[in-house]
This record gives sequence, structure tokens and C-alpha cells, in this order.
Amino acid sequence: MAGTLQKHFRDGEIDRELHIDNIERTWQMLMLAHQEKDQAIHEEIKKLEKLQRLAEKIHREAKQVEIRLDEIEQRIEEEAKRIDRLHPLDAKHNADQLEREMQMTEDTIKSMFTDAQTLKDARYQQSSEIQKMYCQN
Repeated sequence: MAGTLQKHFRDGEIDRELHIDNIERTWQMLMLAHQEKDQAIHEEIKKLEKLQRLAEKIHREAKQVEIRLDEIEQRIEEEAKRIDRLHPLDAKHNADQLEREMQMTEDTIKSMFTDAQTLKDARYQQSSEIQKMYCQN
């Protein structure tokens, strides 16, 4: 210990790194590094929360798409049974309406694919599971 003290005190003077200016500068650098680390952590948390919300959105949309597809399938089956009894204009109107619903569902699925790709690109932990779910629909 005596050797350590002698190292910092030479000829009655304090070693330069122990001067108050150097200590304050080092302290400021430490505090700045801590703030930068804290900011980086908060930014990462925000990013992960955003990705989590996107994953939840995909799950909600997948459930809605599944329900919509079941409804469309049921309506197609019903329309197929009634087609012979309908006036051609009514049949065309019903077919157009089904086509619009299928197009809206397809647009939702495309949006889900884009969102799933965003999760994959961001290396979201559950992105592969979400893509598998998307591919099943």
C-alpha cells in the first residue's frame, strides 16, 4: 500500500490523474456513457414494444381472417345452392359482393405478410412462428 501511495504522490505533488479537474472530467465521461447506455436501452425497449404490438395485431387479424374465410366459404356454398333459382343480375350482384369480400380479405392477408416480414427483418423472437401461422391461413 505504501508503494501505491508513493506512486500517486511524487515529490509532494499529487499525480495528474488524481487532480480534481481530471476526476471531474472522468466522472462526466462516465455519466455521459451511462446516459447513452440508458437511452439505448430505452430505445430498444420501445422497439421491442412496437414489435410486440405488431405481432399482436397479426394474431388478431389472423383470427378475423379465419372467421371471414369461413363466412365466405359458407356464403359461396349457399349461393351455389341458390344459383339456379336466382335472376342472373341477382346472381351477378351476389358474386360481385363475394368477390369484394374476398379481395378485402386478401388485402388483409397481404398486410399480415408484410407485417410478418417486418418482424422477421427485425429478428423478432417469434417471427418464424408467426410466419408459419400466416402461411396456414
